[in-house]
Amino acid sequence: MVTDTPVPILPTATLSNLPVPDDVFVTDIPTESPLLIPALAQPLLAQVLLDLSQQLEIPTDNIQLIRFETATWMTVDLGCGEAGAVGADNLTIEGFRIVVEAEGDVYEYHTDSQSNIRQCADAGVVAGDTTTLLDVDPIAAELTFIAQRRLAESLDLPTRRIRLVDIVPVTWRDSSLGCPLPGQTYTPVEVDGYRIVLAVGDDEYIYHTDPERIFLCDPENEQAS
Repeated sequence: MVTDTPVPILPTATLSNLPVPDDVFVTDIPTESPLLIPALAQPLLAQVLLDLSQQLEIPTDNIQLIRFETATWMTVDLGCGEAGAVGADNLTIEGFRIVVEAEGDVYEYHTDSQSNIRQCADAGVVAGDTTTLLDVDPIAAELTFIAQRRLAESLDLPTRRIRLVDIVPVTWRDSSLGCPLPGQTYTPVEVDGYRIVLAVGDDEYIYHTDPERIFLCDPENEQAS
């Protein structure tokens, strides 16, 4: 079986492509698009669905599978970023990253390859058509995660309540990064960055970035790039 070279996406995990079709089958649970699930992972996926259905007291049919990935975790908390969780030299735990949605909220689970599942307190970056950009652009992924964390902290909400609506690369025309404040003067310069739109319920929040800075932009101040 030919295996692609793993591509790192998260700071604590190296994510790789799914196995070839001989080892997988298409899940029959609700998904945004068909996902290939290794037979090895089916019991773990069932555990995830059961755990969340019991937690929310809803049928498993009401839980949608958004994302499924193989992973190699480098910390004992399976890459969930929990306080006090540490890695060790040569520590590798093979497993899976499973992201599901229920009742408008996103939940992220990390597993090993046996029977252990862990619901991470903060869901990672999840999006529909924008996922490809985040997979191939680690700067975009990191900035989106920072925006989600900042918004969650400002609203005193868990990160899983913060939904990514859109992210697009932008070349800003001056140092305001497309969000000038009234009465301020900015240097004309082309700056590469991103426009990130997050949502909580029906409310949307716009962030402008360059590769190092990120800030919330009032829609009244936003300029076209």
